[in-house]
Amino acid sequence: MWKLSLNNILAWVDKEIGYINKIGINLRSIIIFNQDQSLVEYYNSIIRGLYDDATLTNAQNDQIEEINGNNVVLINYDAPHSAEPIIKYCLENATKIPCIITGNSQEIIAAKKKYKSHGLLDYFNHEENVEIIWQKINRFTNLNQRSLQKKEYCKVNLSFFFSTKTVFCDIYLRMGEMKYVKIFNRYDKIDFKDIKKYDQRNIQYLYVRERDFSLIMKKLVKELRPLMDSDSQSLTLENKSLSSVFSMQLQETVSESIQKIGLSGEAIEMTNLAINSTLDLIQKDLEIFQVLQDIIKGKNYISEHSFLLTYISCSLLKESPYSHPDNHLALSVAAFFHDIALDSEEKAKIQNLYEYQFKTLGIEDQEDVINHPQKASNLVANIVGMPEVVQTILIQHHEQYDGTGFPNGIDYKRINPLSAIFSVAHELSIYLYDSGHNRENVLDIINELSKKYLRGNFKMAIEAAQKVFHTTHAASVEEEVQNSSLGCTKKAV
Repeated sequence: MWKLSLNNILAWVDKEIGYINKIGINLRSIIIFNQDQSLVEYYNSIIRGLYDDATLTNAQNDQIEEINGNNVVLINYDAPHSAEPIIKYCLENATKIPCIITGNSQEIIAAKKKYKSHGLLDYFNHEENVEIIWQKINRFTNLNQRSLQKKEYCKVNLSFFFSTKTVFCDIYLRMGEMKYVKIFNRYDKIDFKDIKKYDQRNIQYLYVRERDFSLIMKKLVKELRPLMDSDSQSLTLENKSLSSVFSMQLQETVSESIQKIGLSGEAIEMTNLAINSTLDLIQKDLEIFQVLQDIIKGKNYISEHSFLLTYISCSLLKESPYSHPDNHLALSVAAFFHDIALDSEEKAKIQNLYEYQFKTLGIEDQEDVINHPQKASNLVANIVGMPEVVQTILIQHHEQYDGTGFPNGIDYKRINPLSAIFSVAHELSIYLYDSGHNRENVLDIINELSKKYLRGNFKMAIEAAQKVFHTTHAASVEEEVQNSSLGCTKKAV
């Protein structure tokens, strides 16, 4: 990376700025109808982050005349009586104007009840990952070709960094088309004066890597949350309890991991909801919450494995016949607590009693490994409101398909469906950790497991994994599952 003085960098910017302003693409303009100025700024940040030269217009709900046939309309549904005339105008206009309804979870539910499916109508929850709204905008514009190109840098308004004391990702300054210089390193300590230097030269934006942009937007949502209604306050990972359990560094590590392995945005959002519900539930018992904090306390194997396991198990559940909010909560709790009775990475990595690593342990340590499923189950039993199936998952998470597991040595015929999903997810998360989160390796291990897990709930779980990771068998598996579950309602176990 280049090392230039600030004055040299700014001089170069002055020289290049004329060139930058000439860059443009053919793009529908985007018009934002939102009464809340803070949310307007949030959506401006999301869109500007990826599309430097998008044409944005901010309008009040009574300014329907601002809409034309070349728009994509984003309309917030916080005030349905004023939003509905705009939506009606868009959908019934002779030119058929694409419309994305935005809002919190309850507002989106209300809007979906109001409007039938329509090819030019879509929805976006404020709390969803920013990649989702980019996909929706791409669908309604002629950006499809551009969206296939690799996105390397996204821009962030300079004002975002004014109150920042530690940057949690690398920060870049744009020098020209595809020319960027790093000005702050991840975890650098900065103060207002460091940022003000750029403000004084009329530099409005700094840039971050595309993979870090979602974290920036989550931080912005956290700052905006007091302005949203209370219903939406538990809908992202950025809450007061998460930072006390998972460090920002760990969150970034796992975020990069799930991007590498390609989990869907919808699966990630469902997992986020489950994690928040888990933390809300656990905090009712401060003593147990403290135990969790002590065990999952930073970037280490148990912390990263537990966090990643939550995402993988919930993603598999989503593609199974057992997808239900209660079951997502159960798997999330199990992921947090399954190793809570172990005090070392060495013990946590042992998966069966035949491993060399287990045989080299002392008698007391071996007993710790053998008894940790039951101890974890006993611990969560004391939490008020805990789904009963969590205890079953925890007790069975080391049981094996062929009956060679522990503590009870039961086989696939007696293993709970959620336990089977958890066990397959557990194997995958361990493999991912050891292989550096390589997606191709995961596809290989899933195909190997599919040869071993031929019956019962384990077969169901591996089919769900094939669908999540889109193996070559995914299409036929999906058809088989659909045919076998016709007329069935997904329900809690």
